Amino acid sequence: MPAYPKAHNDVKILSPISPEFESLYLKVRKKENRLYSDPEVYELPDTFFYNLHRQEWELRRKSLERLQKYLKGREEPAKVLELGCGNGWLSAQIAKYPNYEVMGLDVNLKELEQACRVFDMSNLSFAYGDIFKDILPFESFDYIILSSTIQYFPNLSQLINRCRQFLRPGGEIHIMDSPLYAEKDIENAKKRSAIHYQAIGCPEMIDHYYHHPKTELAIFDYQYLYKPKRFFRKNDSPFPWVKIIN
Repeated sequence: MPAYPKAHNDVKILSPISPEFESLYLKVRKKENRLYSDPEVYELPDTFFYNLHRQEWELRRKSLERLQKYLKGREEPAKVLELGCGNGWLSAQIAKYPNYEVMGLDVNLKELEQACRVFDMSNLSFAYGDIFKDILPFESFDYIILSSTIQYFPNLSQLINRCRQFLRPGGEIHIMDSPLYAEKDIENAKKRSAIHYQAIGCPEMIDHYYHHPKTELAIFDYQYLYKPKRFFRKNDSPFPWVKIIN
């Protein structure tokens, strides 16, 4: 594995920077009013009264509280990778437990730089890198968190198998805050996504947004730690929390 290149505004650069997807993704985030100031990011999942996605953040707080309760039970040191960390708010929440060493990894340099500005913790770092490149040593993490992330990867089983290479034996992958569909619902979900991206003037984003069926999990040793009821409550997450053991 090559040595880390020079950090970019405290972000470790682990693979060549590819700005094309980042440019499109940031355009979408801006159109959806999901680019936040540093003070706003620092408060997440708490939000200011004018946040247009305040209700959504309340649901993500519920997911965070479940994860915190789960991780709090471990006393020995552990290494955590959050893949697709964005502005770093969730990585920072996990790093509040001093026995966890946390790395946030993404291919969005702008938000990674913001994460480094906002969160200054000795057990927290942020890196730019493609998980499918040889950027990290195998068997180096105890947990890999995929929170609101899997929809940006075309093949879920391929992603999980790649993540497993970076997990120690007995390590865990946690999939959270992302939709997993019944096969019969995928076509309608794709149509809704296409309509949304067309409406905000970013129709090309549909080529980078994927709808994964639940059946892709069948080959793995997995369990649901949270599963919304068929008629889920509006005050809790509509998305499952899945744990996969390595």
